Parts: sequence; structure tokens; C-alpha cells
Amino acid sequence: MRQFILIMCVLTFLFVTACSEDSSTGPEPADDNSNGEIDNPKDENPVTAFKFSEIQDNVFSVSCAFSGCHDTATKRGNLDLSETNAYGNLVNVASTGNPDMLRVAPGSSSDSYLIAKLTGNGTSQMPPNGNALSQETIDKIKAWIDDGAQNN
Repeated sequence: MRQFILIMCVLTFLFVTACSEDSSTGPEPADDNSNGEIDNPKDENPVTAFKFSEIQDNVFSVSCAFSGCHDTATKRGNLDLSETNAYGNLVNVASTGNPDMLRVAPGSSSDSYLIAKLTGNGTSQMPPNGNALSQETIDKIKAWIDDGAQNN
């Protein structure tokens, strides 16, 4: 009977120590994925930036550049977002709504008035009338700006 109790104590001790937290230090190595990139465990869902042509096609042309808003004839806020004029009217251009900010400050979405307008941060949100862009779309526009706001 004493042997049985001793064996149970040893097994219990082994079980408890085997299930304890790993005491090793340092980060775990990143796993290599199928496309040759290293997975970043801190950023499981990186945002893929839009190209400017995608912003034009998927955002400006359908939500902004039409009669009464930011088309060539109306230019609300002195901003024409038509296909031929949008890039030149946005990037490195002072905002009329906040002249201390650029409409798009390449490399800095947090300093870009466009992002303030799309999120409603300190100003009215665009597009108006409850037709706000999805957070995913805004994040892709932010990523485009943070990546240098290229005319691509």
C-alpha cells in the first residue's frame, strides 16, 4: 500500500510539473509560410494598401466624384476627385477645411486631412448621409498614404 501511495505521489508530481508554464525566455521563432514571407505573430492580418487607381475606381468614382459633390463642375471644398484630377488635388495639397493639414501627407495618414474626413475625426465625415466607408477600406487608404501615396 505504501508503494502505491509513493508511486501516485511521484506520478502526480510529474503530471503537475509537465503541465506547468514554459519557463523559457525569448520569442518563439516565426513560421515560414508558403509564399516565402515570414509570419509576424504580432500582426496576424496585415493591411494590404490600395493602389491609387483602386482608390479612384472603388472609392472616389463611386462615392465622391459626382454632380453636387467633388466632380469637375461642382468641386465642393475646391476639391475635384474626378479620374483625371484627383491625385493632383490631393497629394501635398493644403486642405481648405484645415489649411494647417495636407489633404494627403505622403507617409503619414495621421497627418492627412483625407483620413480625418473619412473617419469624422474632428470634422464632418465623408461621404455624407450615413454612407461611411468600411473600416477595411479606410485602413487600405491609410496604408496607401503611409506607404508614400504613390500615383499607381
